[in-house]
Amino acid sequence: MRKISSALIFVLCLARVAFTQVPPHTRHNPNISSMSAIYGAVNLEPRELQADIENWMGKSFDYDVSYSACPMPNGHFYCTLYIEASTVRPYQAYAMQTLATRNGWVLENMFLHGDVDLGYSFAWSHMDQFDSFDRAFDNVANAVNGVLTYDHKTYTDVSVSSYDGGSVTISNMLYVGFMEPFDQMNFVISTARVGGSVTYQYWNGAWSTLKTRSDGTSGLTVTGEVYWYPPSDWAQTSVNGSKTKYWVRVVVSRQSSSPVYSTLKGDNIATTASGTNGRGWDGTQPACPRNTPNGSSCIINAGTRLAYNANPPAASTAHFRWQSRATDGWAANYIWLNPIDTQSGKLTIATWLETLGNGSPEGVMLDDLTNFPIPGVMPHTEVPTQSAWLIARQALTSTLQSDMHAAYGSNFSLGGNTTHDSNCYYLNWCYEESALYSSWALPGGSGGSLLVDNTYHQLTYDAVLPANGNANNAKAYFLCYESTTSYLPPGQDSTITTWHYWDRGNRGPMNCLAQHYMGWNRNAGISYHTQGAGFFYALTDEVWTYAPGTTITADLSSDTTSNPKKISLASAGDCLNTALNNGTEAGLLIGANGDTVLGTISGKIFTTIDRIYNSHPSGTPARCIKLQHQSQLANPPPASTVYAWATWFPALGVDIGTPDPNGYNAGTRTMPYKTGGSPDCISGLSCRGERANDCDNSGNGNCASLHRRDFTKAIVLYRDRQYRTKDVELDTYSRPIPLGGAYYPLKADGTTAEAVTSIELRSSESVILMKSPVNSRR
Repeated sequence: MRKISSALIFVLCLARVAFTQVPPHTRHNPNISSMSAIYGAVNLEPRELQADIENWMGKSFDYDVSYSACPMPNGHFYCTLYIEASTVRPYQAYAMQTLATRNGWVLENMFLHGDVDLGYSFAWSHMDQFDSFDRAFDNVANAVNGVLTYDHKTYTDVSVSSYDGGSVTISNMLYVGFMEPFDQMNFVISTARVGGSVTYQYWNGAWSTLKTRSDGTSGLTVTGEVYWYPPSDWAQTSVNGSKTKYWVRVVVSRQSSSPVYSTLKGDNIATTASGTNGRGWDGTQPACPRNTPNGSSCIINAGTRLAYNANPPAASTAHFRWQSRATDGWAANYIWLNPIDTQSGKLTIATWLETLGNGSPEGVMLDDLTNFPIPGVMPHTEVPTQSAWLIARQALTSTLQSDMHAAYGSNFSLGGNTTHDSNCYYLNWCYEESALYSSWALPGGSGGSLLVDNTYHQLTYDAVLPANGNANNAKAYFLCYESTTSYLPPGQDSTITTWHYWDRGNRGPMNCLAQHYMGWNRNAGISYHTQGAGFFYALTDEVWTYAPGTTITADLSSDTTSNPKKISLASAGDCLNTALNNGTEAGLLIGANGDTVLGTISGKIFTTIDRIYNSHPSGTPARCIKLQHQSQLANPPPASTVYAWATWFPALGVDIGTPDPNGYNAGTRTMPYKTGGSPDCISGLSCRGERANDCDNSGNGNCASLHRRDFTKAIVLYRDRQYRTKDVELDTYSRPIPLGGAYYPLKADGTTAEAVTSIELRSSESVILMKSPVNSRR
C-alpha cells in the first residue's frame, strides 16, 4: 500500500520491541466491527488535537493500524503496529546487518536475488551515491558518512555535495564509505592536482595500499573512473563515529595545488540491455585460479561477502552478489526479503520482523503479506513459484503467531494485509484493502466480493466462513473505498459516460455499509475510506460539512478544461474558515446537487482549476465546505449537511442485529431479490422496447437489480451497479418498492428518517430499513 511518510517507517524500523502482555478484548458492538488503517496520519494532525483523536479512534474502531503512538487501552480497541512484511528500504539494511552479525548469519542470504538481469517495475534509483544505505528515508539529501574530507584536524561530511554537485577540495585525505564492498569511484574533476602524489588505501585492520587496476583520472588530474579488485582481506570499520562499513581512503600529499572535484559517484548498479534494469548474479561461475581475475568469467573471494566477478556473463552482469538483490514495490529501492532463508535453525525473516516495534501496541499488521515478485522476475529468484511463496508466507505467519503469543500472551493479535484467503487463515485477523468494492460499484458483478473464489483464492466475505477453510475463525476487514470527489466523471469506470453528482455524505457511505451487510458473517468486518483506491492514508477523524449558504453573482459556464475559473460570490465570510487538503484549499458546492470544486478565495472571488461540468446562472445557491474533527464534536453533524466523512461515520456503530431466521429467505442474502429488467422490471426506465435505454435492450447495458438480506433489527436493500449497468440508472429512481410495513431508513449520521412503507432506489444506492427508530449519539 502507499503510505504517508517513509520517515515514520524509518523511526519504526530503528525501534526496539516494546510489546507487553495483552489483556482480553471484546468488540464495541457484538454484531459489527470496523477498523481503520490510520497508519501515521495522527502525526499529521494539529498537535493539540492528537490525544483527542487517538481517544476517538479507540471509541470508534475495533482495530487500528499505526506506525507508533497508540490510544490508551480500553479493552475493546486493538492498536496494532504497522510492519512491512515483504521488503525493506536501503536505510534498513544496516539494522539487518547488525542482526545478522549478532546471530552469526550471512546477511546476503536474507535478501532475494535474481540470477539473471531482470526488468523490474521500478529501477534502482541513486544507488551510486556514497553511502546510499546510510541516508534517512532513502533521501539523497540525507546521506551521511559516505564521503568525508580530513585535514589532520577535522572531518567534514561532503556526502551530499559530492553527489548533487559542488566543489570539494582534497587537501589531504578523502574517506569514501559504503555499506557493501565496491569497486569504483567516478570523479568529475574541476581543478587538477598539480605536483605530489595520490595513493589509495583500504582497511584490513590497518590502512593498507589498495592496488588500482585502472585510474582514468591520471592521479586526480582529469575526469575519469578509478577501478580496483576488492582485496580478500578488506574489512568494515567505523570512521569518525560512522556506522561500520567498507572504506577507501584517498591520500593526496606534497601537492602544490590540491585537486578539486564537483561530483564523486559509485556504481549505479543499472543494466544496459533492453528490457532489463536490475542485475543478476550467476553464482555457478568458477573460482578464479589463484584468486586472480584472468579476463574470463570467474569469481574471486568466492564464498565470502567480497565475492566478485570482474567479467560477469552477459546475461548476469552483477559484479557483487549484493548488486543482484531483487527490487520492486510501490517505488524505487524496495528490496525483497527472502521468505525461505533459514540460518541456525531460525527463519531469518521472522526474526527480523520480530525486532521491529515501537510504542505499546497490542498486535501487529504485516503489510503486503501477499505480495510477491512480478511473474517475469519470480522464476529467477530463490523462491521461483507463486505456490512456493504462499507456503513460505504460511510458514512465516505460523512462526510469528507462535513466537508472539508465547512472548506477549494469547490475546496479542497478529494481522496482515493480504488478498489471499489461506494467508488470512494463519493470522488472528487480516485486512483486504485491494479495492474489493466501492461506494458506487461492486467489481465483479453481483456478489463478486462476497463469493468464494476457488481459482485465485481471493479473500472474500464467504471465504472467512469456517466451513470454507477458516477453521481458526480469523477476522477479516474489507475496505470499501469512497469516491474522492462529489461527482462521478465520464471515464470513472468503463460504464460511466456522463457526469453524475455523487453524495458522499449519505449515499456513498450507506452503500458501502449495505454491501458489507450483504456479505456479513461473524468473521467479517468493514473498513471505510474516502481517499479512494489510491491507498494514500492521511486522514483520521475528519468530517467536512457545508457552511451556511451564499449565491453566485455571475453566470458560470460549463468548462472541463484545467484553465483557471473565477466564481463570484455574494458573500464569502463563511468560506474563509474552510479547509480542504490539509488547509491549502477551500471547497465550494454550486447548486443543490451540482459541481463541487476546490480552489482559493480572495475577497468574494473563488478561483479553481477543477472541471465544471454544468452551467449555473447567476443567483444559483452555493455553499462552502468546512473541515471539522469528529473528536471535537458533541454530536455528529446531520448527514444532510455533510460533504464527506473521512474514515468513519456513525451508522457504522448502529447494531442491526444478526441475519433473521424468520425473515425473508431465512436471513440469507437474496441476489437478486428483484430484477431491474424482466421479469420484475423494477427500474424506473421502460422495461420492454427497442429504445437504447429500455432495460431489456441489453445492447446498451442492463438495468440494476435489487438485493435483499433480512436482519433481526433491519432489512437491507442494495441496488447494484455492475460493469454493464446502464449509465443513466445512476440517476434514475426505481419504481416504488413496497415494504409490507413501516420502516425507518438509517442515515450515515446514525439517526433514522421518518417511517416509510415503500422505497425508491437508484443504481448504486442502498437503504438499511430499521424496524425501530434510532438516534445514535455519543
